[in-house]
Amino acid sequence: MSQPGYITWLILAYRLPARHSLKITVRRRLTAIGAVFPVNAVAAVPASSAAERAFRQIRRMIGEAGRGHYLHAARIRQFCLHSTPKKY
Repeated sequence: MSQPGYITWLILAYRLPARHSLKITVRRRLTAIGAVFPVNAVAAVPASSAAERAFRQIRRMIGEAGRGHYLHAARIRQFCLHSTPKKY
């Protein structure tokens, strides 16, 4: 449920071996849908039906490879930082 001043993000944390070809595929697909990566193997994207579909497909790929993944939704309060030039 959407509340004013908040935005819901989908967060996908996954585990793949360092030299696994699926790791590159997953990263490219997540990047293509506009995901940001706050840390390695954790992707976040603003919630939408298109993002949910893409995350489901990626989760299926990871699951079929026998690897672990976790999907979370988080509501985060939006804020804006305004910078004003200081006069010295």
